[in-house]
Amino acid sequence: MYIASYAYLVLNFLVVIDYTISYVSAYMLCILGVFCLGFGAFEFTRNIAVSVLKQIIYFALRLMTMILICNSGFNVLKSMCNQLKEIESLTITNFNTIMFTSIFIFILTKKLPHLIGSLVLNVNFIGDSGISKVINTSIKVLK
Repeated sequence: MYIASYAYLVLNFLVVIDYTISYVSAYMLCILGVFCLGFGAFEFTRNIAVSVLKQIIYFALRLMTMILICNSGFNVLKSMCNQLKEIESLTITNFNTIMFTSIFIFILTKKLPHLIGSLVLNVNFIGDSGISKVINTSIKVLK
């Protein structure tokens, strides 16, 4: 159970690190994007300004999605903790529920925010599976 507890902590730590990196990236983009948006009135920098706005909205949607996922997972874990206070013992079923919730939050925060954010960037989201990359490259070669 100690190893699984450490795995739980590591998974939650990775979610927090991913959120922090996204937040700092969005913050830096907003600060540095002000200059690009200031020069957006010129015709030759207008495309850059539009791209900066799209990136800012992408990061906003990404962070919003991560917050929604983490809050819903937190509510599940909070209700589990309240149940554990009543029974005062941790069974393997309760422990498996906590681990499943943690793994589920981790997987969702890796895939879903990029999917939601890519709605703004007009990027086709394809999972990281190797077989889909092979199929896509073979289709491009055939064309």
